[in-house]
This record gives sequence, C-alpha cells and structure tokens, in this order.
Amino acid sequence: MNLSLSVRIAEGFLSKEHPILPLAELADVALSAGYSALCMRASQIGVNSSAEHVMHAAKMLRANDLSVSMITGDFDIVYNNERGPNALANIGPYLELATALGSTLIRVALKKQEDIPLAQRAADAAREVGIRLVHQCHTLSLFETVESIETTLKAIGRENFGIIYEPANLELCGQSYGRDTLERLAPWIFNVYLQNQRLKPDGAVTLDTWCRGPVAF
Repeated sequence: MNLSLSVRIAEGFLSKEHPILPLAELADVALSAGYSALCMRASQIGVNSSAEHVMHAAKMLRANDLSVSMITGDFDIVYNNERGPNALANIGPYLELATALGSTLIRVALKKQEDIPLAQRAADAAREVGIRLVHQCHTLSLFETVESIETTLKAIGRENFGIIYEPANLELCGQSYGRDTLERLAPWIFNVYLQNQRLKPDGAVTLDTWCRGPVAF
C-alpha cells in the first residue's frame, strides 16, 4: 500500500488556497511520518503554476524519494463549485501537470448529468497517456450517495475512471461506508481518503448536502 500525505494539512481549514507550509517543509513532515508520497493540490502546485515552479517541485520531490499519488489541479475542483467540471472540457493542462509530477491519477468533478459526456472524453484522452481520472465521494455532486456513485460510474463506463473512496463524506450523507459499500464499489476504487470527523448536531461547522440538507460536525 502506498501511503500518501495530502497537502491539505498545510492549508487553512476554510481557505484552501493559501498554504501555511512551503512544499519543502511539507515533504520533510511526510518523510518523518513514514509517508512515501504526497497528494498534490493547487495550493502548492496546480495548472496555473509556472513551468519553473512545477519543475522545481518535481526535482525536490524526486530528491526526497517522494512520489505524487494524485493531483487536484485547480481550486474549483477543490471547492467542488459549479466551475469544477470545467477541467473535463480542457483536460490537457491537467494531463501535462500530472506527467510533469510523475503522477498517474487526477481528481476531477462532476455536478450534473451533462458532465458525463465530458468525463468520457476526458477519460479517453487520459487513457492515451496512461493516466486515470477519479472523483471523490463528495457532497453536492453526482458522487454524493452510494446509489448515485454507482449509477454515474456505470454511465461513464471507462476503465480508467474511478473513485476516491471517502468514508467521511459518505457518513455526512447518511450512507453506509463499511464492507457492503466497499464490496459494491470495489471495481472503481482507485484511491482512498482518510480524515477525522465527528458528527454533532451542535457542531461548529455545517456542510450542505443534496440528500439530507445541512449536516453539522
């Protein structure tokens, strides 16, 4: 198993655009904790980063024997907003970034049924260069509930399009996230996210969902 540390830990909780640690220090944290890879996000390196910045990061990571398990190339995907699916219509820069960083996994976003043909074309382009696309189990998306996840993956129908299995988001949506769901979605699980959370009716943070409204934790 390839254990990867997400650069999300070096972002502010409510602002995911500004890192609180430079990439080199984050690499040191990952190495000292026994990780062999970083999960890259646009707060550190994204499609809008300069070629020089990307090359420098790739060189530093190679020197530290750290791979890049996956890239999330822009902030719209990170925020899962209405512009998130735009990457599917222009997947080229994301493929180039993944290749430059030596990654074979790219996170994307789908919000509506009309995004499915875009996902199919993007997956076809990615397959040509040996890259897979993944969508996180995520609120306010076509990947919010187990049923919609499976239905959407079958509709996309590409062997190189799968999911990031994220039990925390499934819990937020009142979904089963144990063995039954793992077995049901197993053919499409390309990556797994793990994070801590505790649902509390009086929690300080509330996230909206399509399937059960706002949920506090």
